[in-house]
Amino acid sequence: RGSVGGPRVSGGLPLARLFGIEVRISFAWAFVLAVVTFIGSQQAAATAPGLGAPLHWLIGVTVALGFLVTVVAHEVSHALVGRRCGVPTTAITLGFIGGLAPLSIEAPRPRDEMAIAAAGPLVSLAVALASLPVAMVVGAIGGAAGALAGGVLVVGGLNLLIAALSLLPGMPLDGGRLVRAVAWAGTGSRERAGSIAVRVGRLLGWATVGVGVALALADMITGGLLVLALGWLLITGARTLDKRLGLEELLRGATVADAVRSDVPRIDPALTVDTFAARYEGDDGYTCLPVVDGDTPVGVIGARRL
Repeated sequence: RGSVGGPRVSGGLPLARLFGIEVRISFAWAFVLAVVTFIGSQQAAATAPGLGAPLHWLIGVTVALGFLVTVVAHEVSHALVGRRCGVPTTAITLGFIGGLAPLSIEAPRPRDEMAIAAAGPLVSLAVALASLPVAMVVGAIGGAAGALAGGVLVVGGLNLLIAALSLLPGMPLDGGRLVRAVAWAGTGSRERAGSIAVRVGRLLGWATVGVGVALALADMITGGLLVLALGWLLITGARTLDKRLGLEELLRGATVADAVRSDVPRIDPALTVDTFAARYEGDDGYTCLPVVDGDTPVGVIGARRL
């Protein structure tokens, strides 16, 4: 998933700018859209076989684009609620299974984090519930509209699946953020809440991996691999959050002055590179030195630059 707040999100292909938020999309979505296009075309062929293959594929592409729009709505809702809660929002990136990086959401209060996490699943659930009456109205027209109605149901079903999966109580899913928010409210400590979210996510991840292995051994290879991948995602998310918590604990109270040295020698711009290397190489040498022309800083030079 991408991120909300703090630094600008990089990576992915620029898709749109909505409400002042840059939306980027991971290249992995080419695979997702291809799969949804195939599902939509197959649904159209089953509903209206007389339309012909070209129209079936056109409907499939329309279904894929509609699904992409709803996923963008899911992620932008996170960002907009975060903005209302005081979390600076600059950009989001749609990853393989969503967009927001939960570790970058630093809401000031647990109820704000809960609102941010719940916004996306609620939007996906609303889309899923709205798809049924829309499909009924479109399907009542008859003819080719029946294939479009089937496509609407596909988009609704996929959004229902996203809402359900995103509520699983493990990082980096929205359900993991909800667990952290509830634990934060109960303990009064963001750090303890993060530790609880790590334990819950790790247990859920290994349990999901076990289910995936069992399905694969029962000759349900495809389903087993998908469940196994989901479990590995949850385990990885828990491990990432655990490392983040350890880093925060290590750096708590530290300042920039604790991480730098001020008594280093200066390098003149006219110094040759070979002289610099001979003077400052080795384990006891400086890894980086300032280059100063008189009283004007020019830059820095380090061993890696050589």
